[in-house]
Amino acid sequence: MKNKLILLVVLLVSSLSFSQNDNDATYINTFMYKAKSGMVEKFEKAAAKKTQMFNGIDNPMLTYRVQTGDNAGAYRRYNLNRSIDDYNNDSSDEQDYWNKNVMPFGEVVYSQTRWESFSWGNQGDSNRAPYKYVQETFYNVKPGNVNKFTTFQRRVGQVFAEAYPDEGRAVVRLASGGNAYLFIVFNGFDIYGAKSQLDVGFQSKYNEKFGLGQWDVDFQNMLSSLDYFGTAAIARQTLEFVPELSTQMGN
Repeated sequence: MKNKLILLVVLLVSSLSFSQNDNDATYINTFMYKAKSGMVEKFEKAAAKKTQMFNGIDNPMLTYRVQTGDNAGAYRRYNLNRSIDDYNNDSSDEQDYWNKNVMPFGEVVYSQTRWESFSWGNQGDSNRAPYKYVQETFYNVKPGNVNKFTTFQRRVGQVFAEAYPDEGRAVVRLASGGNAYLFIVFNGFDIYGAKSQLDVGFQSKYNEKFGLGQWDVDFQNMLSSLDYFGTAAIARQTLEFVPELSTQMGN
């Protein structure tokens, strides 16, 4: 009983410490919607107008259409580059406009969730236009095992930046709106068939950088960090960019 109480205290303190958002962190807000039956054109037209009105470069919004999985056809919207101060701003006009002018043609799949973006997880040219495709891989990590997971992802990112300079990669952790131990690894690319692979060649480069056999050690540690109880530890979906519903960004 005493051990269970100690474990409960550790988990509670861990969760509370993470819930106090980092004042210097960068955040991403995500939303997911689908068009009502027979209203795809009206939904896209209304969402495009709202984006033009409210989502300039200081409040950027990118939209991708889900291609695979249960939510295929839905729209995933990313409100990028948010600081902690942005959450103090009054965005009621923007939300009211969306509710009155867009939602008559759409339905909520997922409400707003907030993700903390890690600078060590960002690879790719931040000045370029958005990637045509994004693959999202969701990882459910066990409490007390975050360091195992992030060590592997951090090192993969370092090798990735050298091996695949034409692609993008980012790592985020859920800050508000769900399980605080949920992570996403984003992989942005432009051409199917040319997409990066964490294959034998990549693993060799990893070992050259971090030590002989280190890939196997870190990869097994990462797998052991995942929570397989009651939910999928790893889930993946692919999305395609919808420029008409997005802020114009990059070159």
